[in-house]
Amino acid sequence: MNRNAKVIVIGAGAAGSYCGYLLDREGFNVTILEAHDRVGGRTYSVDNVDLGGSWVSTQQPNVYALCKKLGLELIPQYDSGSTVSVFNGVRSLIPGGLATIMQDTNVKSLEVIETFEKWSRDLNFEDKFFLEMDQISAEKWLKQNIKDSDIIDYFLTLIGGITTTHPDKLSMLFWLYFLRQGRGIRCLSEIKDAAQEFRINGGAQTISLKLTKDLDVKLNQCVVEVKNQENGQYQVITQDNNVYIADLVVCAVPANLINNIKFNPGLEPGRTHLYNGMHMGCVTKVVVLYDRPFWREAGLTGTCFSTQSPISACFDGSGDGYFAIISFIPHIEDNPKEYTDEEILLQLSQFFDNKQALTPVKIYRKDWRGEKYARGCYFSAPRIGDAGLYKYLTRPNKNIYFIGTETANEWYGYIDGAIESAKRAFNQIKFDFSKGMV
Repeated sequence: MNRNAKVIVIGAGAAGSYCGYLLDREGFNVTILEAHDRVGGRTYSVDNVDLGGSWVSTQQPNVYALCKKLGLELIPQYDSGSTVSVFNGVRSLIPGGLATIMQDTNVKSLEVIETFEKWSRDLNFEDKFFLEMDQISAEKWLKQNIKDSDIIDYFLTLIGGITTTHPDKLSMLFWLYFLRQGRGIRCLSEIKDAAQEFRINGGAQTISLKLTKDLDVKLNQCVVEVKNQENGQYQVITQDNNVYIADLVVCAVPANLINNIKFNPGLEPGRTHLYNGMHMGCVTKVVVLYDRPFWREAGLTGTCFSTQSPISACFDGSGDGYFAIISFIPHIEDNPKEYTDEEILLQLSQFFDNKQALTPVKIYRKDWRGEKYARGCYFSAPRIGDAGLYKYLTRPNKNIYFIGTETANEWYGYIDGAIESAKRAFNQIKFDFSKGMV
């Protein structure tokens, strides 16, 4: 490639870091502009503890292969013993994970799960049957099609927990689209050969740190404008009035924040409408360290699923030299209650039926609602009725390419989706450049 071809990548999360890495190795002159004072985006590791995205899987070929290439050690998710299920206040010990819990639900629940799985596999954006599902929220669909209130509550909790978005803000079509991307409910929720299979020793932020180690990364550079000049190049302007010149731009900003950047000339109206409607989920991740793995000693996996607040799910989060429980508190209500550390520890003690949960060594807590350059986590989802605009998620605008986990062709919302999107844009740029389109 022409080493004089200048690329500006906006954002140094997993997608921006990997795309910059690939383009640099291909011979492009790459600069990454990052608004934070760190790289990593929605992956964020403190003391080797993940407070953002963390898991990778053999079912996620892009990030799994990248971890191997970078020499990252993968820690198998602990999964020996019984899983705790708390449904409508009733605590049960299940000798297995979510798949076993599903088998123990009533026949109607299993029928709903199988229906969701089939529809997600058959999803067709040109089929009237599916397009009509884009006009109704997942919550409304459940309430219109299921009579048993317990089953409705079960699926509302499941959807809200997996997406960290209230099911009344997600179209039924998007829910099916998300399931297809993640290979179904079981794969999304299970551990072995599923989404929660491995964690990265040192934390998932290590991916971006390693990828950008030898790249030109400029931190604290919040981009506010991208201006196409008469000569075809772009001016990329930051909040501090720094100006960078590029032949092409890769935008790796979370989809819900893209419209915070002024594009001159403006983006397509449909694209702008889509971005305006992207709603970011919200979650607090709490990692509690203990001096011993008392749950393992009691024959428990450390995995719990609950329909009661604050914690919707937790997992064994132990690493090299420490023992921990990872808990997720989704904020899916408009005015969610704020929970204290004491309330969280109390619920953990109830999960494990053990007062040792009340005496941690240390607590790490990250409320992603306060993250200025993400405004939530895990991912942003399109508003109800916007399925006809999903095409803009992957489509470039002239020489501006859009990447990030929300633009993935598979594993939307996951690290793997971010990596896949970077590979897609990289191949697209190479093709366009070879054809003289850049």
